[in-house]
Amino acid sequence: MLKKNRIIFLSSAIILLLLMVKIIIDFPYRKNIPDITEKENISPILKDLIKTASRKAYINPSSHNMGILGMVYHSSASYTEAAECYTSAIERDGKEWIWSYYFGCLNKEMSKSTEAIDNFKRVLEADSGAYLAYYYLGEEYQNLGLNEDALAAYKKISGSDLNANQHSTNFRNDYFPLNVYAKYQTARVYLNLRQYDKAQEILLDILKDNTYGPAYRLLGNINSIKGDPAASERCLIRSNELVHITAPVDTLMDLLALRSKSAAYILKQVDQAAYDSYLDWAVVLIRNALNYAPDDKYVISKAVRILLRTQYWNEALQLLDKHFSIFHDDLPELKEVADLLYANEYFTEAGKYYLRTIELDPGDTEIQANLLICLIRENKIQQAENLLENFVKKQPENPEVIINASYISIIMDKKDKAEQYLAKLNKISPSNPRGLLLSGLIKLQDRKKKEAESLFKASFRIKPEMLSVETLGDLLTEEKKYNEAINHFTLALKTFPNEPIVLLKLGVLLVSCEDVALRDYDKGIEYLNRLIVHKSCPPDYLLKSASNLSQAYTVLGDQKKAAAYSRFAHNLLQGNLTQREMIINLENELKQLRVEKAD
Repeated sequence: MLKKNRIIFLSSAIILLLLMVKIIIDFPYRKNIPDITEKENISPILKDLIKTASRKAYINPSSHNMGILGMVYHSSASYTEAAECYTSAIERDGKEWIWSYYFGCLNKEMSKSTEAIDNFKRVLEADSGAYLAYYYLGEEYQNLGLNEDALAAYKKISGSDLNANQHSTNFRNDYFPLNVYAKYQTARVYLNLRQYDKAQEILLDILKDNTYGPAYRLLGNINSIKGDPAASERCLIRSNELVHITAPVDTLMDLLALRSKSAAYILKQVDQAAYDSYLDWAVVLIRNALNYAPDDKYVISKAVRILLRTQYWNEALQLLDKHFSIFHDDLPELKEVADLLYANEYFTEAGKYYLRTIELDPGDTEIQANLLICLIRENKIQQAENLLENFVKKQPENPEVIINASYISIIMDKKDKAEQYLAKLNKISPSNPRGLLLSGLIKLQDRKKKEAESLFKASFRIKPEMLSVETLGDLLTEEKKYNEAINHFTLALKTFPNEPIVLLKLGVLLVSCEDVALRDYDKGIEYLNRLIVHKSCPPDYLLKSASNLSQAYTVLGDQKKAAAYSRFAHNLLQGNLTQREMIINLENELKQLRVEKAD
């Protein structure tokens, strides 16, 4: 019995000793746990999140719990506190490279390149397959001017046989492989070193298989330096119509964004996602923000605009009353949302916004015109007429007001009134290009096509505008003046080099013109292919482009390419994938066809 009691006593003593040792070891980490929950600018939801994570870390300040608390602070834009937690997590267990990774990303955000390099090196010591750490190392070496070190880091992930994408069904997929970004940054280093030929060679290698906007822009700069302005301009034109993504997708940082309960932090991530054209990801983030900050004015503002841009119209419309109330006196905000509603043909809602903006800025002729069109589309004809007369009465000598009055009268099928306004316009602004254009529209309504064509041409010569580009081009095509139409759209492309409708109409003419002698398949295919990857191409233009490309390749006898574009058009109609995903699939299929042809 005595022996048994002695064993129990010794066991208890050992356990107590171990507990004391743990308490002593844990004490510095508990002591260093930051607490910002008393700050006034922290939301209740965020306070609860911090308190929960802090409590776990205090009870057991393990590497994992300290790291999780660091993530909470990091995703709350509380960078000092996050750094303290990540430091503790790394000290507790350096083998858990994830905390060094997040700490390195935090260092990047705080422009602490040396510290970031140390952390990313720790990551790679633990896992040499953490390819993004190599990329970030390269960036930070560049920031410090350590070009050779940067080149060495990028070389690790620039190989063509490296599959470095971090694809996941739970997060967004990158538009490009990681090695594309690494090659691009390598070219930037060579540009800084004035090794232009090396930089150019790398960029051309990227563009061989990837329509990567930043590579076109950098190549344009190099061509300019090397004294080839024409090549430079061509590259810059291409760059302007492509998505401009210079940083790879990081799913670990995406996880941080999803955990965030801070409006300040998440809005920065939404802006970056929208800038990089990851609009679906921006929607995920802004929906998350609406869940925990439904009354935050900046969240509401961002949500309305993102949801309208991505065609989640019902969700956007549900926020409009709250948005209108909050931004009742904010002219730029009201006008931007009004324009988005107008572009999506929500004329009732747009009209409400335009009515308020016209109260704030009575002299804005663009707002006046859009408001009148909204009223007409709502069949509020009398209200539109009254407002129109009021606008003209207040600014009788303003050419823009008279032009609007003429245009609105044409829309309302009041030709006599439109002609009266145009006569007045001719007195105060003779040979006004818009006046000539509107006169041409009236002649066109009267089936006086020759006179209309002459007026459209005069308007276009004085000042090319998209309405004159389309009306004249369509009239020439309708009249079977195909050579003139091709020349017209080619000339228009000099003024509007990235305009989707010009690329479409010119491309279609060049691959399917009734006058076969005027066809130029190479140029036509080039213009239509530019539309496929164009960042602002509407879905219906995309479908027309794909259909015409399929037909063109059929005529040329390339059945495989014809089938690829036909499948792409079919997928567009089905809508099972995002537009960007379908484009990536098409590009991969075309890339494979090029490889097969080369073999």
